Amino acid sequence: MILLIDNYDSFSYNLYQLVGSIDPDIRVERNDTLNIDDIRQLKPSHIILSPGPGRPADAGICEDVSMSAPTTVCEINNGNYRSYVIQPEDFGLKRCTKDELVGGTAEENAVITKGILSGQIQGAKRDAVCMNAGAAMKKLEEFVEFPNKR
Repeated sequence: MILLIDNYDSFSYNLYQLVGSIDPDIRVERNDTLNIDDIRQLKPSHIILSPGPGRPADAGICEDVSMSAPTTVCEINNGNYRSYVIQPEDFGLKRCTKDELVGGTAEENAVITKGILSGQIQGAKRDAVCMNAGAAMKKLEEFVEFPNKR
């Protein structure tokens, strides 16, 4: 069974549909309904973490990859466990302060998001989006064969 941790993000169900088309044995749980012991009892073959909206404090048992500090990554794959630390510099990105990442109101965050996607906003906020998207794609890569993969 594949466990998809939903961080209260509508993208979770895009992931659910995509992964479910490859392996229908997938279960979705919200990030605040399980703890680590619950996950161990489920014995999933894989765990997928949705990107999640909002602030890190709302992430339940999930956190984003940090741009301002090292991030410990724990992977469980078919019962095999490994843990390692990643940091922005490992990917050619510049470490930033937490203040450089702070957003604002929903309207302000929408402007920031559009600016990042259009290429008009560079720097810490864009780097954080890229680093976390890359982390999500790395995990998704285990389930999907991407065309033109190099």
